[in-house]
Amino acid sequence: MPDPISIEFAAAQMARIHRILRWVAVLVPLALLAMISVDGISLTDIGVTAFVAAMLWLFVFLAWFTADAIRRAAERRE
Repeated sequence: MPDPISIEFAAAQMARIHRILRWVAVLVPLALLAMISVDGISLTDIGVTAFVAAMLWLFVFLAWFTADAIRRAAERRE
């Protein structure tokens, strides 16, 4: 079992979280638009979907940035 305190383990976990968040950021707005389109799409629906997509992609970016920073710290440490 890998050491849960090691930097490499933390970088791998953040990379995994990043991949999951990227899938969520792609699929949630599509699912939201599919559910909304049943009764017709209005401008408000598009705005809400865009806001949700922007927030999800912000989390994806933050996870990527954190994973990259941890990975670079591990490289410097070696």
